[in-house]
Amino acid sequence: MSVEEAARDIALDAYRGWLDPERVFVNVHTLYRDFRGDPSPPEILEMFAGMGRLARFPTREP
Repeated sequence: MSVEEAARDIALDAYRGWLDPERVFVNVHTLYRDFRGDPSPPEILEMFAGMGRLARFPTREP
C-alpha cells in the first residue's frame, strides 16, 4: 500500500472537525520512512503535494 493509499485508508470520522486533517499524509510518510530505516529528511514539496491531494480529494477514488 502506498503512503497516499494508507493515508486515505485511515478513518478520520471522529476528527473531521480538526483543522487540516490532510496532515495525516505527513505522519504516514514519516512512519513509512521509519519502517524502512530511512534517516533522510522528507521532500517538502512532496509533503505539500500529498497534503494538497488529500485536501482536494479526501476519499479514495474508485
